[in-house]
Amino acid sequence: MAERRGMRSHVAVTETTLRTELTPLLLLSEELEELGRVEVAVSLANWISKPLQELGRYREGRTLLEHLATLHGDSLPRPAVATLYSNLALILKDLGELAEARRRMERVIEIDGEHFSPNHPTLATNYSNLATILRDLGELADARRRMERAIEIGEQHFSPNHPTLATSYSNLALILRDLGELAEARRRMERAIEIEEEHFSPNHPTLATSYSNLALVLQDLGELAEARRRMERAIEIDEQHFSPNHPTLATSYNNLGHIELADGRSEQACVLFRRAKVILEKHFTPNHPHIQIVSRTIDAVCGKPRKGTHEE
Repeated sequence: MAERRGMRSHVAVTETTLRTELTPLLLLSEELEELGRVEVAVSLANWISKPLQELGRYREGRTLLEHLATLHGDSLPRPAVATLYSNLALILKDLGELAEARRRMERVIEIDGEHFSPNHPTLATNYSNLATILRDLGELADARRRMERAIEIGEQHFSPNHPTLATSYSNLALILRDLGELAEARRRMERAIEIEEEHFSPNHPTLATSYSNLALVLQDLGELAEARRRMERAIEIDEQHFSPNHPTLATSYNNLGHIELADGRSEQACVLFRRAKVILEKHFTPNHPHIQIVSRTIDAVCGKPRKGTHEE
C-alpha cells in the first residue's frame, strides 16, 4: 500500500454526499432488471458503482456489476458491456484481484477498439486505467507505455489545463517514481497539482490525493519536512470529507507513517501503521495486499504492542 488512487470523477463524492441515497438506487437497479429493462438497470448500476467505490463500498459494487455482467454481458450492446467491465475492473483492482482486473480491462480495450478511432479519448481513459493495474502488477515498462499513450491522446483533445490531463500526469508520476525517475515524477505531480488548484476548491478530495502522492515522491527525494507538510494537508482535507474508518484515510495514515519512520520517529510511525491496519481490516479480507503490506511493516518495525496497550 502506498499511493492514493487518482480520482476518475471530478465530483467530490464523499461520506457527506450520496451516502443515504445509494441504497435505494441499488434496489431500483435490481427492480429494473427484474422488469426486463436491463439496459436501464446497467446504466444505473454503472453510475452507482463510482460513488460506491469512492465511499469504500467495494463489495456492494462488485456484487452489483458482476451479477449484471454474468447474466447480460452477451446480450447488451458492446459499448455498454465495455463500460460495465471497466467499472468492474477498477473495483477488482481496489480489492487486490489484479489478474482478473487486467483481464476485464484488456477486454474493454478490445471492445472499444472496434467502435472508436485509435485516438479517441475513451481509449485514452482505458489505457490509463490499465496502466494503473499494470503498475500494481509490477509491469512498470508496459504501465508507462500505456500511460504515456493515454496522455498523448488526451493532449490532442483537451486544453493544457484540463483536469483529465492532471489525473494522467499524476498517475504517470507514480509509475516514474517506481522506476526511480524521481525528478521527472516530481515535475509531473507538481504540474498535476497546478492544474487541479485552478479547478477545485482548496479542500477538494482530488487535491488531497495529489498532495498525498507528491509527498511520496518528496519522501524518496529526502525532503521529509515538505513531504510531511503535504501528507498532513491531505489528511486534514480527507478528515473533512470521509468517516474515520474510510480506506482513503488508512492509506494516508500509512504514508505519513513511512515519512515519520524515515525521519527517525518510529513510535509515531507505529501508531499510524496500526491505525491504518485497523481501518483496512474493516474493508478487506486478511489476504488483501494492503493488509499484508502494512502487517509486514508493523512486524518489521513495531513488533507486538506492549503488555497493557492495544492497537488503535
